[in-house]
Amino acid sequence: MVSLRRSILYLFFMTLFFPVLATAVVPGFFDTTFNSPNGFATYLTPFMYGERPNAVALQIDGKIVVVDTTAELSGEAQIAVIRYNPDGSLDRSFNGSGRVLYNNYYLSFATDVAIQAEDGKIVVAGFRSPKERNWYDVILLRYNSNGTLDTSFNGGVGEVVFDNNVSFDGVNTIASLALQ
Repeated sequence: MVSLRRSILYLFFMTLFFPVLATAVVPGFFDTTFNSPNGFATYLTPFMYGERPNAVALQIDGKIVVVDTTAELSGEAQIAVIRYNPDGSLDRSFNGSGRVLYNNYYLSFATDVAIQAEDGKIVVAGFRSPKERNWYDVILLRYNSNGTLDTSFNGGVGEVVFDNNVSFDGVNTIASLALQ
């Protein structure tokens, strides 16, 4: 009889606390409402080249911008800018695919990203080199919020290049980026 009372008491308390436990966020576990049911977002390249995410920025509308270096198209390093919706799904309104790649005439590497507060434009920092050279220049790229290169930036070019011509052994780069 005592064991039956304990069981009933146990079931009573479980029904009181189970809804609380079911909705509790446990530290160290993924938020499964983000890109449900995973709790994380990925972007797989068609040829499975290694992606190297380098920086993340949050837009005022909650969209998430990630910059990385990929070798997807040419087999050589190239800057990629990817945007996710606040729920973790790929934002296909960004460049029509959720992703934009920097000009592949250069080996290019992303190091940081920032979002301009006043207009939501995306500024990417990194470094690049012509494929036939063995030196690198620091670059800044600016994209419109729809994923197109901002042709109003730097007189219609959409990028700023700091011609340093630093040899491969002494790569010149931007480690971090801040907007005033």
